[in-house]
Amino acid sequence: MFRKQFAIKSNTNMKTSERKKLAGRLSNGLLGASDLFPAKAQAALLKLTTFTDSSVNVFSFDKVPMAFEVDDGTLYPTVYALWKAPQLLPTLLIHENVLNFLERGADLMLPGVIRLTGGHEVPFPQFPKGAPIAIGTISSNGHVKGPVVVGRALMSSADMIGSGMQGKGVEVVHMYRDCLWELGPREHPPVTADISLAVLMQKMRVPMNEEDFPPLEGSAALKEAAASSKHATSPADQPASGKGVEEEVATKSLEAAEEGEEKEADDGMDESPEQLLYRCFLAALIHRLTKQAQFPFDVGQFYSRCLLPCVPVGRRLDMKKTKYKKFSTFLTEVGQNADVWLVRIVQKAKGVDMIAEVNWAHPDLKSFTLTDEKITDDVDPSNSSASAASSVPQIVEGFSVTEPVLALLKSVDSSISKGDYLDLASTRALVTEYVKTRNLHHGKNVSLGDPVLAHLINSNAEQMPWNDMLQKILTRMTKTYRIVSADGRVTTRKGDLPKLTFKVETRSGNKKVTLVNNVIVYGIEPKDFARKIQIGVATSATVNQQAPQCEGPQVLIQGNQVDFVGRLLLEDYGLNKKFISGLELAPKKKK
Repeated sequence: MFRKQFAIKSNTNMKTSERKKLAGRLSNGLLGASDLFPAKAQAALLKLTTFTDSSVNVFSFDKVPMAFEVDDGTLYPTVYALWKAPQLLPTLLIHENVLNFLERGADLMLPGVIRLTGGHEVPFPQFPKGAPIAIGTISSNGHVKGPVVVGRALMSSADMIGSGMQGKGVEVVHMYRDCLWELGPREHPPVTADISLAVLMQKMRVPMNEEDFPPLEGSAALKEAAASSKHATSPADQPASGKGVEEEVATKSLEAAEEGEEKEADDGMDESPEQLLYRCFLAALIHRLTKQAQFPFDVGQFYSRCLLPCVPVGRRLDMKKTKYKKFSTFLTEVGQNADVWLVRIVQKAKGVDMIAEVNWAHPDLKSFTLTDEKITDDVDPSNSSASAASSVPQIVEGFSVTEPVLALLKSVDSSISKGDYLDLASTRALVTEYVKTRNLHHGKNVSLGDPVLAHLINSNAEQMPWNDMLQKILTRMTKTYRIVSADGRVTTRKGDLPKLTFKVETRSGNKKVTLVNNVIVYGIEPKDFARKIQIGVATSATVNQQAPQCEGPQVLIQGNQVDFVGRLLLEDYGLNKKFISGLELAPKKKK
């Protein structure tokens, strides 16, 4: 439903009466849902139209989509809600490679559902036909991620088991990394080491068979089970299946986690708000602002985009609890010492402060040691190596198999079908094998006596050079681009790509703005792209969800920033110049 970009028709704040009505409905429809929506959270109702012209109501709390309602009135939680409360929906487990098929738009086939892992039967939840269902994944190393998919049951749980787990089981409605997920903070699903299947299923709230596993109800029951397992040290007391060993390992893991949480809480209590502010300020200067930033740099943007993201996990920075009360007061103090000043602040306009200069030789900056400050944004831990290897979008030009060339290619590889994607090297290799197996090559030329090849080339010549023949075949195929975005998503587009275009317009007050269109086509995330521009040139950069002559969101930047943004696309994102239009609009450099 949300695989492709949707249109936001309206975004309105919800009244108190509407919030109460929704909270009551959620509490009735989704067990335990009321805890997900704090009373003080900013609630909004977004009305969307999907690419299939379906109307969807999305309920957002503090700009995080937590639930959505489809045309038939069914209410679903989002993956963000399930990560906070996995008990909301019955959960099925699949292998990671099955998730790849779901990402391409396929429904979940029942043979892909895991019923046995580690020698244990996975308890199967009970649900009726049409019920909302969650789906999680198990990796090859036994780690569980998710839930990552929200769907609708195409048959009841009893019918699934009765069918021998055959056929379509779940229709995918929403999933991790789709466009609805992009509407939120773009967090990644939790990953849990599969230490104990019993503990795992407790977290996912799948109804359990009491004969297979003891009942685990909340942390109190876990601790009780942990206490009882300490007495089960005799080999004679251990079950034959080795379940006692798993419980002991899970118990030790639970105790270690609790000790870590207590230690973290104790460490946080020893640090004053001023100390937390100062070390996060130093970390933001060194690791997020960096020496490459262009000065002057807006103070407000530095605070929101550099300093706050450095706050350690589990900690909260509240300026009102410090002695400074305001960030500007703090900056005045760190910049007032003429001998060892840290930053110099200038006022660009009334109420607009800018960081004019940073004293990188300051003793505190030179001696700063990183501890638990966050200097990078969160990434998917299960895909960290792939993220590091592919930090920029990749565009691969290839071809789609059409009816005219299908007979030739299928005779070489029977698995090829119409519409399949082939890159240039694969296409060349298939054609070469076809020619050589039929002895059609004569030096640098190819004989056109073969009926399949002659019909495809449609030429009166008896022979044709290799390259000319290959180009003739490629013209009978559809040019296709495969775009791999930085987060690993693969998008395939047939035909020519719309160019990433620059426009410079003059608005009221003779102010110029730069418009960047079609960034989403090239796997570039508009919000992240705008953030890099904000930091790089210290100016405002916003994202318009809908704009004329633009596919996907449009990025709007204050001033003529074509030169900087162009270099960002070419150097940082590695985009080929042939895909960009409007670079000539950059301001001419003064001699």
